[in-house]
Amino acid sequence: MTKKSEMAEWILDFFRQANVGAGQIVLFRIIQNRLLELNPKERDLFVGVFNELIENGYFTYEEGTPQCLRLTEKGRGYIYSPEASLDCCHDQRKPTKAQSQYLANWHDSFINYIRSMLSAIATFKAMPTITEDDKNGLEELSCVLLGSDVQEIEKDLADGNVKKSTIDKIVKLNKQIVDICMRHIQTSPLVREFWKQMAYLKIESDKNSELMRLGELRIQLEEA
Repeated sequence: MTKKSEMAEWILDFFRQANVGAGQIVLFRIIQNRLLELNPKERDLFVGVFNELIENGYFTYEEGTPQCLRLTEKGRGYIYSPEASLDCCHDQRKPTKAQSQYLANWHDSFINYIRSMLSAIATFKAMPTITEDDKNGLEELSCVLLGSDVQEIEKDLADGNVKKSTIDKIVKLNKQIVDICMRHIQTSPLVREFWKQMAYLKIESDKNSELMRLGELRIQLEEA
């Protein structure tokens, strides 16, 4: 076994073979005895995958005499459902130099985009002709640009861990910007049009151009 997903199934098969249900146990010594059949690399892989399955809630490890693994409801739902998929233990190939550079550039571009938006907000809020309603709209924009979605996008790009949900969050972010502008920035058509055009351009860039470039570089997007 060389893949994390294969090792995960090897571990979970102990529960399947014992036909245990949620809350029931498999003795850890049974797995320990079978570890002797694995080569050194597989045993190293076992440790990481074993801990990842615990961290993601498929079973728990219990000290004591004897040591045991207790299947959770989540684990039961997975091991007996052929159509189910693991939400962990995914194998990631190391990106090429071109892929890494592209993702690093995309990260920097995204950060610069957010900073330019926040800078523009500060500039418009300082305009003597701006109304209180428009200020409130710009304040809402600031909250969105400093929110959790932006932080998660930045982290995904920084880690080189781009998922389909990352693209979805970028598109959602820009649609939020457009929506806020259309609902709350009313007194200055120039300001409203500026934000709308800026966001729509970014939507097209991120959803179409970026996806095309990712395809060219053979960067596969994870499902979640």
